[in-house]
Amino acid sequence: GSHVLSFAAMCGAATGLVLGGPGAALLLSLGAVHVTGRDDSVGHLARRTAAGGSQAMRVAARRAGTKLARLDARIGLLRIGEAVFGVRRLLAALPAAGRRSEGR
Repeated sequence: GSHVLSFAAMCGAATGLVLGGPGAALLLSLGAVHVTGRDDSVGHLARRTAAGGSQAMRVAARRAGTKLARLDARIGLLRIGEAVFGVRRLLAALPAAGRRSEGR
């Protein structure tokens, strides 16, 4: 139902934005929803295509959610690593600054 219509509208809007801007996006989105709602072979094909696309998007979103959860942990580790290297850089700069002041 709503997933199929939403996917058809999204595809129409995306195509319209790429081809002609916001006006074309609105028109193609409305056209896609209209075709999806028709009770003939074209409407059936549009519904089947949109249902398959909607299902693929659900699977992709589930997989992306799992990977993003793992990525959050990795980002935390990266921030810790950046902090460690920042401290090391500051500590390495301290003796160099001391040598410069002794040479004057």
